[in-house]
Amino acid sequence: MSALEIMQVYPNPAKTVTSIDVEVSSACTALVSVFDITGKEVMKQMIHDELFPGKNTFNLNVAPLNPGTYILRVAAGDQLFTASMIIRR
Repeated sequence: MSALEIMQVYPNPAKTVTSIDVEVSSACTALVSVFDITGKEVMKQMIHDELFPGKNTFNLNVAPLNPGTYILRVAAGDQLFTASMIIRR
């Protein structure tokens, strides 16, 4: 299964909050990193709730980000997911 099949970001484009669905193979914690189009990390957030095997959903507050295109990376246990995200106001 590819990362595209096991991670969804919605709504996309987002305004203030986006939801992230990831499917993980084992219990773990997650670290969400957001990068601008130049590759600079502009946000990092640890997900404090433990993720359980299967589908998990959590929210990310994107209100502090300027409108634009970003790369979203989720590191969950030994799995790494990447998706693009657009912020619009």
